[in-house]
Amino acid sequence: MNADVMDWQQSPAASSRMRIWMPWLALVILSLVAAQSYVGAGPQLSRLDIHGEFERVLPREVHEAAAPLLQAGFFDLDLDAVRAAVELNPWVARARVDRSWPKAVQVTVWEHQPVALWGDKQVLSASGALFAPPQLPEFLPQLAGPDGLQDRVHAAWEGLSFALTGTPFALSGLRLDARDNWVATTARGVELRLGRGDPLRRLPVLLGPAHEALNDELTRVAHIDLRYANGFSVGWRPDETATEEGNG
Repeated sequence: MNADVMDWQQSPAASSRMRIWMPWLALVILSLVAAQSYVGAGPQLSRLDIHGEFERVLPREVHEAAAPLLQAGFFDLDLDAVRAAVELNPWVARARVDRSWPKAVQVTVWEHQPVALWGDKQVLSASGALFAPPQLPEFLPQLAGPDGLQDRVHAAWEGLSFALTGTPFALSGLRLDARDNWVATTARGVELRLGRGDPLRRLPVLLGPAHEALNDELTRVAHIDLRYANGFSVGWRPDETATEEGNG
């Protein structure tokens, strides 16, 4: 049995074919080397993109919260840990963290939208969440009530505030006490004792007989008690004679 042995180094055809394939072989090798660098942890993260409509949260604060956790590779990044770190800022309502190939992280921030102060140390957001920033914002109504009833108090506030806007009894605050009694405070510092149930049902007496009787004396009034079936009573400020005037 005869066999022809061809030395490829001596074969012009073989040499030509190798020259054709060499660039492709080099490309495959380079691709394998590049792929090897991306396995495991993946490429090192090098950019942090921060998005949001910022009013009280500084992008710098988001960066400072997220940066220590970005030392991991692209695939090893713990998205939940970064999100939790950003959401430690009391003004951050929620955050979303996404990878952006090949070396970036995107953090999107939504801030709390404050609608009222709650108690002495907290703020109520438009979504009904309570949070405690280190410094309370100014020029917000003062609301208070039992734990878990902030939505009820805020709804009552919106109804009363709207009804009393433009009157001498425009409100600055509202609270629901432990006995389920509503107590409102006007911008002039008058306490309105509205009792239990729907506080709006007390307004006809307040805006009718009480307004007519007290219109010229409101600077002297400490509180107006509207818990009566057919009338009201008045408490005067401490610098005046401590008397109670009833009507009805």
